[in-house]
Amino acid sequence: MRSGLPDWVGPIFGDPPDIRVLDRYWAPTELIRLALTADGRVAPDTGYRYCNTDFALLGLMIESVTGQSVEAQLWQRIFQPLHLDDTSFPTVEPQLRGPHASGHLRDRPGARYDECTTLSPSEGWTAGAIVATPTDVARFLDGLFDGKVVDPDGLRLMMDCRETINADTSRGLGLVRYDFGGGRVAYGHQGATPGFSTVAIRTTTGRSIVLYQNGLDAHDQLPARAPFMTAAMAM
Repeated sequence: MRSGLPDWVGPIFGDPPDIRVLDRYWAPTELIRLALTADGRVAPDTGYRYCNTDFALLGLMIESVTGQSVEAQLWQRIFQPLHLDDTSFPTVEPQLRGPHASGHLRDRPGARYDECTTLSPSEGWTAGAIVATPTDVARFLDGLFDGKVVDPDGLRLMMDCRETINADTSRGLGLVRYDFGGGRVAYGHQGATPGFSTVAIRTTTGRSIVLYQNGLDAHDQLPARAPFMTAAMAM
């Protein structure tokens, strides 16, 4: 997003990261206040960068404008219409409900993976606290690119990826454009939370591909060009 605000991730977790900070609930306003104590502000409208703080502010704006919780808006506008029956937005309860994989985290290079499933999802809030199955993530991508989430003008704006990340990757509003070569292009995003990581993309030919891993290496995250994803794009 085009933002001059710093992120809260560094101030919360520290370096090396301390996962015990997720043993308690973090209110959205607390996350934003903490982010504003960090260094790294830049002048507004001078560049693009990914920032969790912006997504939390958007969540608060949704609640202010609608007079409803973000949970209610997500359910009414996205989860229910797209039939995302295995998707939820937990913000307080640390346990995942129903059948689920156990998450694992490696917080330092060379360290072992430790079980990391029960934690407060509040640290992610509207920047990434949604819990879903890979099937529901693919169904969401189908709905987004089929015009069931935002109108055509909004989707074109999301796909207007002007921030260059590297030679074959660029970022827009909530979407990243991946060029796999040979005319193979996809839009989507990577995501991670302690214990889990995901790459979810939709090709320009209309296929949704989700790569899910019940593990997170904080210093070597799941890449968009993992062998599975590259092979899937070649099909």
